Amino acid sequence: MVGGVYSTIANTAGTAGFAGDGGPATAAQFRSLGGLALAANGDLYVADSQNNRIRLINGQTGVITTIAGSATVGSSGDGGVATSATLNFPSGLALDGAGNLFISEVIGNRVRKIVLGTNIITTVAGDGTTNFQDGVAATATGLSVPFSIFADQSSNLFIADEGHSRVRKVTASTGLISTVAGNGVLDFSGDGGLATLASVDPLGITVDRNKNLYIADSSGRIRTTPVLACFFTVSSPTNYVNSRAGTGSVTVTASDPSCPYVVSSNSAFVTITSGASGTGSGTVTFTYSGDPGQNRTATILFGGQSFTVVQAGVLGQQNVGFFQPTNGPLWVLDDNGSGVFDAGDKVFPFAGQAGVIALAGDWNGDGRSKVGYYMNGFWVLDYNGNGTYDGVGPGSDRFYGFGGNGTSYVPITGDWNGDGRTKIGFYKDGFWALDMNGNGVFDTGDSFFAFGGNGAGEIPVFGDWNGDGRTKIGYFFQGRWVLDYNGDGAFTAADRFYNNFTYAAGDIPQIGDWNGDGKTKIGIYRGGFWILDYNGNGTYDGVAAGGDKFYGFGGNPGEIPIVGDWNGTGFSKVGVYINGFWLLDFNGNGSYDGTGPGGDRFVPYGGTAGNQPLIGRW
Repeated sequence: MVGGVYSTIANTAGTAGFAGDGGPATAAQFRSLGGLALAANGDLYVADSQNNRIRLINGQTGVITTIAGSATVGSSGDGGVATSATLNFPSGLALDGAGNLFISEVIGNRVRKIVLGTNIITTVAGDGTTNFQDGVAATATGLSVPFSIFADQSSNLFIADEGHSRVRKVTASTGLISTVAGNGVLDFSGDGGLATLASVDPLGITVDRNKNLYIADSSGRIRTTPVLACFFTVSSPTNYVNSRAGTGSVTVTASDPSCPYVVSSNSAFVTITSGASGTGSGTVTFTYSGDPGQNRTATILFGGQSFTVVQAGVLGQQNVGFFQPTNGPLWVLDDNGSGVFDAGDKVFPFAGQAGVIALAGDWNGDGRSKVGYYMNGFWVLDYNGNGTYDGVGPGSDRFYGFGGNGTSYVPITGDWNGDGRTKIGFYKDGFWALDMNGNGVFDTGDSFFAFGGNGAGEIPVFGDWNGDGRTKIGYFFQGRWVLDYNGDGAFTAADRFYNNFTYAAGDIPQIGDWNGDGKTKIGIYRGGFWILDYNGNGTYDGVAAGGDKFYGFGGNPGEIPIVGDWNGTGFSKVGVYINGFWLLDFNGNGSYDGTGPGGDRFVPYGGTAGNQPLIGRW
């Protein structure tokens, strides 16, 4: 418009199509025009949306050319020249103060950037999905219908993320994305309050020199707010808790002290007790109820972020069983806990042979123990729990190669990441390899730790030393206990070194949750005597109130000390196994009281020589 008179500067015929590059813009054709961006020198950038191109009209000559995109639809070509790249319905355009042109792809759910001096194109926001996450690299999360964009002179990028009902900001100095307006609800609400708590449907956006954001809302309103880039981090994104009721807390840190947050839980077993809303940084505390049986997870949402509470289930008492390699092989499990082989038990013809090491674990996380075995670096696990080896297809079992040949490889099992599934690993001469992700292959998702290495006599131990629901490693060597308390695989000030617990040559280390607080503690078995660190301080304090436990239970030559929750009350009790007979301290008082009501258990179960005892929640 010159002198108040409109004029057409491109496609005077108004014909839809694609034509005219290299000639005057007035003779060009477009198909479904999107945004425009006008440079200081008069050059005009045009989003030719349905042709999936960006066109340039030279401000001096009026000649039109294509500077990005082609006839092919897509979002490819990053790192190369923009004319060799593909675009997916480009809509919004924005120029910053550094000579960069930003392009929003409405269908591609990305924002691309062209450095005009080199014409190199890259993606600066969006990964092509519609996933939503704040506080991460802008290219590591999704966008949803990014219709309009704006770039300020410092190259900070603002995106009308219409499908997410938010306006988001990509901070140039960090590349992180955050929400500056909108709560994700498609509605009109929130005037007079904080922009991140309001409901918006942004169609167009701009920012003035005073950093005020203006939003063209689908409600037919123009809305404004000062720009406030908010994202949050938490001290513990994943919080592992034990099966008993308890409390927990996380620290929430905001990117700006004016950033508000509201906290909510999606699960009835977690209750927010304080810090349910706030501004800036703060502490959120929560309680969790006792576990009725199954493993479960709660997601706590706040400010576009989340943290989780993962609770491992406990399904009642642990029962006995055995593996018989000869005349079989057979796996016999006291499923009903009667202590007698009867119709309520399980007899499985699972694989196995003489020389294997029999195992029990909750391989699939359903709360029930299943059988398996290890031999010379190979693991065979009854993953589906049906007692038959079904091969390794979906819904079937597992055959893993994880370890090596020879007795120096000690197989170990534990819930290394706290997701409720028992996973495999091995210990060898002070080195530990843990299948953290549970896929049975040592890969980038796993852990390899150097922890120990004292030579002959070092015994690996593993347990949930700090009660967060994850199994950690440790070792016992000549009366010394070294425990990886925080689970990082390195001995640091956060770990435990116990050198004042009782010791005599021939002691056999034992571990268990002796007092039921959810933490694994140490102990030793010494020829029929048990000394247990009941209070968990790593020092033998005697048996006075608040101290430890000294039990006489067992003592027959050749017996094997065992530990389990025989009555399902939530704490570990002692026992011994010898030649198919089990003596279990059922009531947990440390004395054998006979087998009457309220007493203990004497279980003749699995008496053939060479059988291996098993303990589990079958």
